[in-house]
Amino acid sequence: GTPYLAYEQSIIPGEAFSNIWAYGEFSKLPRAAEGIARLFARCLIPGTSAGSDRQWYGKAMTVLEQACDTKDPLLTPYIRDFVEVREAVEAGALDELPLAVTNGEISALNILTTEDGDVGGMVEWEKRHYDERPLGTDLLAIHWIKSRNRGDRFEDIESTSEIEGRFWKTFFHSIPEDVAPNRKALQTAMKLGVILQNVYEG
Repeated sequence: GTPYLAYEQSIIPGEAFSNIWAYGEFSKLPRAAEGIARLFARCLIPGTSAGSDRQWYGKAMTVLEQACDTKDPLLTPYIRDFVEVREAVEAGALDELPLAVTNGEISALNILTTEDGDVGGMVEWEKRHYDERPLGTDLLAIHWIKSRNRGDRFEDIESTSEIEGRFWKTFFHSIPEDVAPNRKALQTAMKLGVILQNVYEG
């Protein structure tokens, strides 16, 4: 007869985080921010080092070089920032950070939250987007966690400060004690994440 292959797909509870903003359910945001921070911390790969596990470096530098040479009028105002990040990465600013897994396209659509604001998980783990990068590149998500995305800008709401505070407190309490003090490196990783998400290789 004909052989068939079957598999069981796990179901992640919740709906896209973006629905919290779409439906005006702002009271869920502080709790969801804590859950997303814990999720990012759990993506850390124990025993790794961005300085010795260098597979991420070549791809990152390719995108950084492209960013620094861009002629795109939407990006040219930020070339100084791109150069600053490139020089920091070249100088080893991220080398002390561990690596973390990422789906390569973190967004408010692929993080799921429940009715209570708890985080169910992250979806869209396609092989072509899966990556291992220095911890912190996905922290760029804080912009659309704490503020309303208006397309050309992020607009704060009354509870923005609380949301941001609870996100950072939870993240730093959830990562290893020897990693938490590397705040400058994590800030650079976050800037790198913004560039990797908005400048496309090739």
